[in-house]
Amino acid sequence: RLHHSMTRMYGFNGFMRHPTNQLLEFAPGALPLLFLGINLEVAFLVVFAVTVQLLLQHSNVDYRAGVFRYLIAVNEVHRLHHLRNTAGEEGVNYSLFFTLWDMALGSFRLPKSDRMLTSDDIGLRPNVGRN
Repeated sequence: RLHHSMTRMYGFNGFMRHPTNQLLEFAPGALPLLFLGINLEVAFLVVFAVTVQLLLQHSNVDYRAGVFRYLIAVNEVHRLHHLRNTAGEEGVNYSLFFTLWDMALGSFRLPKSDRMLTSDDIGLRPNVGRN
C-alpha cells in the first residue's frame, strides 16, 4: 500500500514500494531470464527500460498518447490505477509496458474524460507516514 499512499503523481512514485513487495514483483520476471542465461548487457537494458517507464508512467506530465494508449501503458491510463474513492475503478491498469495483460484479464480501463487528474483524485491511503 505504500505505493498507493501518494497524493500526487511524480516520477519517483513508481519506486515507492516495500522491499519485499519489490522482490515479489521483480522475481517472476527476472528469474526466468537469469535461468535462460540472459546477456548482462541485455539485463542492464531491461533495467533501464523499466526505470524510464516507471518514471514516465508516474510523472506529473500531461501528455496524451491518442490511440496508442490502447497498446502502451502510458501515465494517462495508469493514473486510474491510483484513483481513490472511485467505485468500480479499483484494481485497474496494472500494466508496466503494454496493456495486453490488462485487456486479457479484464482490468483495462480508459479515463472517462479528458480531465487531468488532480491531487484530490489520487492516493488510496493519503495519510500514510503522517502522524
